[in-house]
Amino acid sequence: MRVLKDFKGYSGSRIQLIQDGERLFVRKQGNIDRNIEQLTVLRELQIKVPTIYRITSEYFDMEYVKGYDMRAYLLNHQLEELLNFFSEVLDKLAWNSKSENFSRVFDQKLNLFPWDNFNLPFSQEELFARLPKLIPVSHYHGDFTLENVIFDHSGKFVLIDPLKTEYESYVFDIAKMRQDTECYWFTKIDYEPYVSKLATIDNFFEQYPLGRHPAILILMLMRVLPYVHEIPDKEYLLSEIDRLWKS
Repeated sequence: MRVLKDFKGYSGSRIQLIQDGERLFVRKQGNIDRNIEQLTVLRELQIKVPTIYRITSEYFDMEYVKGYDMRAYLLNHQLEELLNFFSEVLDKLAWNSKSENFSRVFDQKLNLFPWDNFNLPFSQEELFARLPKLIPVSHYHGDFTLENVIFDHSGKFVLIDPLKTEYESYVFDIAKMRQDTECYWFTKIDYEPYVSKLATIDNFFEQYPLGRHPAILILMLMRVLPYVHEIPDKEYLLSEIDRLWKS
């Protein structure tokens, strides 16, 4: 076996593309339980995700999905199929959901955030006050971003890298996706070629108003902040948080 590539991520896990003879697979190490559980849930919902090959106490091996990432897809394809996919996924996630009060979850997460490390334009109490509290509890992906959507060589969309989280709602999945479609996080500075299509995707989410709430989007951007080490990326996130807070 030999490692062909180390994938970059912000979760603290180690993700590698490995070749074993003619076979390629992805190995993930660190924080794996939350991935395995969500992969199982999504598969049971008949949402296409990578197949798990092997699970140990330290890592798990899964299918390597060959295809286009969303940068290549957006440049070379129309959006109808992608939007249909998003609609189907969200229908499955939202089915039989029931609204509950997320105040405890918000309070817990905001207490854990390293406020002293970042110069944010609001206090913990101010952000908490703006967050909508009644949110539908549902199935979810957990890290529903454009980076985690692959258009495979068979012409199907595949969701990769789901994770278990206390944000148990498709609403937070939509907000995570909007950190890409509104805030351009997945392209960052080089977003000009994607602006039109990202705007179309963002408009698609108008039918899910809670997922478009600025305070929830701020909260999702704050999830990323502690894992970002490059100064330009950190400054980019902080500028978007500032913009959303003042909008």
